Amino acid sequence: MEQNKELRAGMMAKVIQDTLTAKVLHIRGNRVTLESEEGFLYEYDRSELIPVKDWEPHLVPARDLLQLAGESPVQETGLPKKEKRVEECREVDLHIHELIDSERGMSSHDKIQLQLETARRELELALQEKRSRLIFIHGRGEGRLKIELKRLLDKYPTEHWDASYQKYGLGATEVRLYQKRSDRMGEP
Repeated sequence: MEQNKELRAGMMAKVIQDTLTAKVLHIRGNRVTLESEEGFLYEYDRSELIPVKDWEPHLVPARDLLQLAGESPVQETGLPKKEKRVEECREVDLHIHELIDSERGMSSHDKIQLQLETARRELELALQEKRSRLIFIHGRGEGRLKIELKRLLDKYPTEHWDASYQKYGLGATEVRLYQKRSDRMGEP
């Protein structure tokens, strides 16, 4: 689409097949990272977005208006504001054929244990690397892996929910990781 070439970092964009309207953080090739008003990061293909030209200024924070005007936002100390680190959300495919070359001789129990051990290792690594998000792709199947994965996630400082239906269908779980269990929303 010709209009998608108009997307630039700092402007607002709307997801075509969704209700999300958010700020464009950066564009890498055809991948665009958006930040919602709540601070959540989303990644879309450029073809799934349209620029929002008639946005209302009162919906955009003043610091963003300064950036759009080409000025550098400053903190009260007068120093330039520190850039937010944009983290890519790691996708972990738990399909058995993605984890091993041959499942020959493996029982269903062995397969699910390998998948759960892979998920556990990825969770531990993400916590060690101080990542905040993961996507586990588990597929639809009979739902056993999804159930066991949710049990595993409940043992860690996480919140989890079904990932984007538009992108993954019913076969993925999105995870928000917290560095301490007390960082979870609603916990003391």
